[in-house]
Amino acid sequence: MYYILTADKLERTAVWQAKLPSGKNGGGPIEHLKEVIIEDSLGICDELDRRMQHLVDTYHDEWVSQSDFCFISFGSILRFPLTFHLFLHRLRS
Repeated sequence: MYYILTADKLERTAVWQAKLPSGKNGGGPIEHLKEVIIEDSLGICDELDRRMQHLVDTYHDEWVSQSDFCFISFGSILRFPLTFHLFLHRLRS
């Protein structure tokens, strides 16, 4: 969610990350992300959680019918409807 709120439209993750400030201990952009997301240094985690929950609650995969057909026709039972953001949200929960 932090990426969605702070990145420019169509900005790649690597470019966005390179623009982030370093963490307090000079740990670079990853340290900054840890401070913002885990330690809630900006006081925005409740808002990020609310927005993430809204995305989870309203998520609709428009490719489900097409992907079900493709997976069934190739004999696979694998499905990948969750994004990386949903994965991170569940890690924090």
